[in-house]
Amino acid sequence: MAEYIKQEIGKLNGTDGTRCYYRMKSLGMITTKELVERIAAHGSALQEGTVVHVLTELARQMAYYMAKGYSVSLNEIGIFRASLGVMEGKEMDEFDTEETRRNARSIGVRRIRFRADKQLVKHTGEMCRLKRGKENRLKVSPYSKEERRLRALEYLKQHGFMRISDYVQLTGLSRTGATLELQEFRKMKGSGIGFEGRGPARIYVPAD
Repeated sequence: MAEYIKQEIGKLNGTDGTRCYYRMKSLGMITTKELVERIAAHGSALQEGTVVHVLTELARQMAYYMAKGYSVSLNEIGIFRASLGVMEGKEMDEFDTEETRRNARSIGVRRIRFRADKQLVKHTGEMCRLKRGKENRLKVSPYSKEERRLRALEYLKQHGFMRISDYVQLTGLSRTGATLELQEFRKMKGSGIGFEGRGPARIYVPAD
């Protein structure tokens, strides 16, 4: 039986008050090996090696067609398509200027987008039995957004770089809130906050 968590979040667009949403408590990740073992063991005539081969070839063929611009639809699973973006460290073009900064080498596949099939949602819902879990209340910072930005700049001046965990301690925000706000700052012209690295190794640094 799965647990659901009631999560408090701030309202959008700077409006007062809070709202909540419900999320399922994560129990971890099921690996390909575990999934293959279950498929082969559930009254199937398929051998584990056959299932692995099919999954591997499926992934390869999906990548082939998505790379050509097709969406890939898998019955009762969903639709997959490639999403493009400017590569790390490159600057986006603008429509209101004659200058062209980008060429094909600067643009590439940044992620694969997935839209679940209605049958997958339905089957998951039919199998799901929920019980109430804990409530997560919103962590509210005692500082305004501008005060948080200035505290970050002062920290960067002293230390040269800043991690997400440092910003959490500086501001009192939750880790999720701190991550979203730093992403907003690094995209904001004149914020003074930039970044280096990718994923878990990303750090925030003074912007030029």
